[in-house]
Amino acid sequence: MTFPISSHGKHQTIYNLLHFLRNLCLFIFVSTVIFIVTNPYVILDQKDFVSSMQYESAVALGTEQVFYTGNFRSTVPGVYQLLHVFPFLINPLMTMLFLTSFLYLCYAIYKQKNMQFFFLAVFFLILFSSQAILYVKWTRYMMPTLPFIMLTVALGLTALAHPNKQLARLLTMEISILLLLNSLVAFSYFKTAFIDIDSRIFAVLFAQQTIPPDAQILSEPADLGVLPFQEAFPHLNAFNFYDLDENPLNATEEQLQQQIATAQYIILPSQRILQSRMQNPVKYPKAYVFYKTLVNGGLGFKKIYETPCDAFCTIVYLGDPVMWWEQTASVFDHPTVMIFKKEQ
Repeated sequence: MTFPISSHGKHQTIYNLLHFLRNLCLFIFVSTVIFIVTNPYVILDQKDFVSSMQYESAVALGTEQVFYTGNFRSTVPGVYQLLHVFPFLINPLMTMLFLTSFLYLCYAIYKQKNMQFFFLAVFFLILFSSQAILYVKWTRYMMPTLPFIMLTVALGLTALAHPNKQLARLLTMEISILLLLNSLVAFSYFKTAFIDIDSRIFAVLFAQQTIPPDAQILSEPADLGVLPFQEAFPHLNAFNFYDLDENPLNATEEQLQQQIATAQYIILPSQRILQSRMQNPVKYPKAYVFYKTLVNGGLGFKKIYETPCDAFCTIVYLGDPVMWWEQTASVFDHPTVMIFKKEQ
């Protein structure tokens, strides 16, 4: 048996719809005004704005290969973030807790038909997947997911504590330990990146005490870490290792051999090129051979300096600040500088 919808009900439905459309239009209008006010170049310089968007889109989609995305080659979306991004952002223990809590969240959605949990999972997946599928996988791109991760972990731990009081007491102790560990990791990063002397400055101070001012030095391009070395050593030459495999016309093996023959020292101002070339020997065969033979001493150079990693640095980067993490986790705040001296 059906009941006719009353006139009052129809009017209420129409009113609710118009109210929603009004709020939606107001939201779009306010957002547009704020965007234009804070970004006036969108209107004043539309040509450059469109060009910039086209370039950034090409980089994000991987159709435009640039030097600062080399370490994303042959990476699996999603898996890369779980292995090389989240353990740095929220530490490995929190990453494991989140994965198990997210499984519980999915179970609760299926069993309990909990819409609040559903929206929490959906919003996380939207933020996560929209960035994970892009070619660029920088650590900062995962920052918007952190509130949803923390809420998911909190829900998972709360659900675990409900069954019995004894387990709740044990869980309280474990949460206290977790907070302590998280605080230790956070302080370790703050000390390593902001309290300690910048690793590039520390390396320059070592170099000034060890390397003659007129020494011939070979280094890398496109890295801020090379700037203090350029000021301290006038005979520093940068070879374009990025183009050794990508564009051999700009950087040939013969040119590199000439640079190596005359160089007395080789300085790597960060792990930016070393990491990507060592991890992708098929894509970068020539650069891989250079860095591998340089590191193992086969090139005739001996490593005399590498940025030290103390206990706090070891906690932050799990003892491997060079090869494991997504590059921006360290190359800007605490890059590993290496200095090699030619053996006589």
